[in-house]
Amino acid sequence: MVPEQVTVLERLPLSANGKVDRRELGRLLTETAPQQAEADEPPRGRTEEMLATLWTQLLSRPVTDRRNSFFALGGDSLLATRLLEMLRQRLGVDLTLRQLFAAPALAQLGAVVDEQTEDAATVNVEEGVI
Repeated sequence: MVPEQVTVLERLPLSANGKVDRRELGRLLTETAPQQAEADEPPRGRTEEMLATLWTQLLSRPVTDRRNSFFALGGDSLLATRLLEMLRQRLGVDLTLRQLFAAPALAQLGAVVDEQTEDAATVNVEEGVI
């Protein structure tokens, strides 16, 4: 996994016994973290709203920004596998983990899902299934 940001400190805060003081480190990192200048961009369209609902269920936290990454919000490969199975069952879309890792943001994944559903509809129309 790749971190969302990297913060360079002059030195790590140490406790009295010489170990890293995690509480102080957390405080320093929140102070030096860049402030989010842009407001949340809510999900657009039915696909992104449906994905946001699935992410909320899997991650146990609300998804309010379409630029959020599944993995930055706490998703891991096991939850990703569950997400892909939910998409397969609900939409009939077969995505791979590789596709999810390549498009981890809600908006990106929504575009991939839309593309797959459009491709499937086109194939079905050409074959006379619909």
